[in-house]
Amino acid sequence: MTDAGSLVQDTIFRVLEAAPRGRTVERLRTQLAEAGATVGKDEIVRALANMNERQLVQFGAARRWHVRRQRDKTGTAAPGRPDEYLVAILCQATAGEAAAVEPDVQHGRIDASMDLLRQLLPYYQEALRHGDSGQPQAFANQYGENSALLEPDKPWWPKAEHGRKLVIPLSRVPDGLRSRLAKQHTRHLLLGYPLHLVAPRNEESDVSIRPVSVFRCRFDQTDTHLHIRVPVARPTIVRDWLRDQVKYTPMLQKSS
Repeated sequence: MTDAGSLVQDTIFRVLEAAPRGRTVERLRTQLAEAGATVGKDEIVRALANMNERQLVQFGAARRWHVRRQRDKTGTAAPGRPDEYLVAILCQATAGEAAAVEPDVQHGRIDASMDLLRQLLPYYQEALRHGDSGQPQAFANQYGENSALLEPDKPWWPKAEHGRKLVIPLSRVPDGLRSRLAKQHTRHLLLGYPLHLVAPRNEESDVSIRPVSVFRCRFDQTDTHLHIRVPVARPTIVRDWLRDQVKYTPMLQKSS
C-alpha cells in the first residue's frame, strides 16, 4: 500500500470514529473536501474496501460506513456506547419577539393592476410556505444530518403576548446539521412537537420520528450560537401524520 493510500485510510478512519451514526461515501468525500483533501469517490471506495478486509470498518443501513465494534473474548459484540443513542441537545429558552399589533384597515377600494400583483407575490409565497407543513420525518440512522432533538431548560411554548427563542451553542449542533443550516437561504426550519416514534417496517428499515405538529421558525446564528425564534402562532398539524392515524385507527375511521 502506498503512503498516500495509507494517509487516505487513516483520515477516513478518524472521520468515522467521530461519527457514531456512520457516513455515506458522498458524505465522506464532502467532509474530506472541506478539510482540504481532494479525494475521488473511487479512491474512497477502494480505501473502504481495504479497511473492510482488515476488519476496521463495516457497511450498514442507509448505505453508511461505520467503525467496526471490537468483540470481546467470547466473540460477542461489545455493548453499544452511550453516543450511539439519540441524545437531545441542551438549549436555553428565553422570551421571544412580542406579538405584532394588527393595524386598522381603512375601508375603500383597491384598484387591481399588474404592479399590485407583483407587490403581493412575495406575500403569497410566504403565506404558502407558512401553510405547508411538508412531510417532516427523520430516521434514527440519519440523526444529526437533517434533524436533532432539543432539551430546553425552561418552558418554550409561545404565549399570546410574545414568542420564544431557543439559544443553542453551535458546538453542540452536529456537523451535518450545521452544514445544512448554513446552506439554508430562507433561514427557516420546522420545530416539531410532540414527536411520534414509528417502529421499523422490517429488519432493513430503521426507526423514524414524525412530529404531530410543527412551528415554522426563523433562525439566525452568530459565531457561537444558533437562535431559533418560535413565533406567536398556533402550530400546524402535520397532515401526513393525521392521515396515517385515520388510516390505522378504526375508531377514527368510524367517527369520520
